[in-house]
Formats: sequence, C-alpha cells, structure tokens
Amino acid sequence: MDGNKKTHFDPAAIEQWFTHADPTPEAAAKYKELHDHARTFALAINEILPADARETAEAFDALEELVAWGNAAIAREQVAAG
Repeated sequence: MDGNKKTHFDPAAIEQWFTHADPTPEAAAKYKELHDHARTFALAINEILPADARETAEAFDALEELVAWGNAAIAREQVAAG
C-alpha cells in the first residue's frame, strides 16, 4: 500500500474496529441486557403491529440493525479498553 495515499479512515481505527476479542464478563452482561430489551420490544411490536404490513417488517429490520450496532458498540468499547 502507498503510505502517501490519502485514505478515508485512519488505519489504526480500522484495526480497532475489526479486531475480535472474546467478551469479558462485563461485555457479556451488556450483550445480554441489550438482547433482553430488544426481545421484549420485538414481542411487543409483534403483538401491536399488523402482521401483513411492510412497515412491520421494516420495524423488525430496524430493531435487528439496532442490536447489531449495539453489539458493535459494546465490542469496540472492549477492544479500546484493551
């Protein structure tokens, strides 16, 4: 790679973002809490929203995305803490 080429992101940030770390007990507890809250909300919207609406499917997609971003935030916090 060309060391003089302008890039969009700092390579050190990319290293941090894509480094896997087994979850600490604290991170595991955060994952569980996030998933528990998301499951509770998913069950609620499953009961409240119309089953055949495209928007209901979009709501579930958005909730899945929220959990994915939450998982990433927890993981990256852990990697940053070392």
